[in-house]
Amino acid sequence: MTDTAARTDGWTWRLRSAACTDKGPVRSANEDSHFRDDTLGLYLVADGLGGHAAGEVASNLAVDAFAGFVARSQADEDLTWPYGRAPTPSREENRLITAAKLAHRRVNAAASADQDKLAGMGTTLVAALVHKARITFCHAGDSRLYLLEKGETSLARLTVDDVVMIDGAKRPRTALTNAIGIGQFAGVHIGRHDARAEFTLMLCSDGLHGVVDDARLFEIVRGPDLEKVARDLVQAAIESGTRDNVTAVVVRVGGEP
Repeated sequence: MTDTAARTDGWTWRLRSAACTDKGPVRSANEDSHFRDDTLGLYLVADGLGGHAAGEVASNLAVDAFAGFVARSQADEDLTWPYGRAPTPSREENRLITAAKLAHRRVNAAASADQDKLAGMGTTLVAALVHKARITFCHAGDSRLYLLEKGETSLARLTVDDVVMIDGAKRPRTALTNAIGIGQFAGVHIGRHDARAEFTLMLCSDGLHGVVDDARLFEIVRGPDLEKVARDLVQAAIESGTRDNVTAVVVRVGGEP
């Protein structure tokens, strides 16, 4: 677990985070990737798509490119924005949009350069950028961001899955309608939320939320020990019969005068 505190505007803001990931009981490799940096206030989960090792490559490349730009743009007002900077969204939203475009370009270029092994690879991605009580986030695919504010009795989901239902021979299933790195860039959903002075975020891949219901997620996320929370989330997915990789990143933010 990491822990960062900063004093601004007469308040002390403390960020703590923890993460856990597992390949799960069925998959031979873990194609999920994640990132957390309490100094940047940046948290990411990506779930790679593609055969053999391609999914792992895609998620790693996307996370590296995304986090790299957010780090470079943290304090550099003279930074060159490779896709320009839109006047309407906030600077933080622009940072996430640009980071997502760079991640898409990195994955797409790698797939094009190695058609034999990496053709068609891509990744979901969910990212949260936290500054004091403001959460700026983006996502593509079905990795999710949840919020638990102090005093609430349930989790709030801040993202909407990019999926469509397909009728199957045995049962309906879902298919992704958006991902990083595949085809023409469709963009990411962007959002912003001003939370209360104390809250917890949980970012996860569908290997978790696909098998563990919101009530159980809430019971785990509200726990006091973040390292244990992250481990328990992954263990809950495994015990619930997940057949996918599982990743959870949890972030707790508190502000005091």
